[in-house]
Amino acid sequence: MIHIQAKMSLKPEAKAEFLKEIKLLMNASKKEAGNHQYELVAVVGEENEFKMLETWEDQAAIEAHNQSEHFKTFQQQAASWLAAPLSITLLTELKPN
Repeated sequence: MIHIQAKMSLKPEAKAEFLKEIKLLMNASKKEAGNHQYELVAVVGEENEFKMLETWEDQAAIEAHNQSEHFKTFQQQAASWLAAPLSITLLTELKPN
């Protein structure tokens, strides 16, 4: 499994549009093969900051997601909503010996 945390800091005036559009992205992404989690959470104490928590079966599932039309469309729109560059943390699970 591969876990991704994407931190998004929004322009205050873009928050409503972002929340509307990200629901479409989430609904489509959750239906993708290899997706185990795709959830948006608000950062407590930061009114315009969110994290997308994703869990994918493997790198191939992530690559397919990144090539999907719904992700590409969202990605193009997101640039106008962000107040700071997107911050992405990638985590992989270690298998015990």
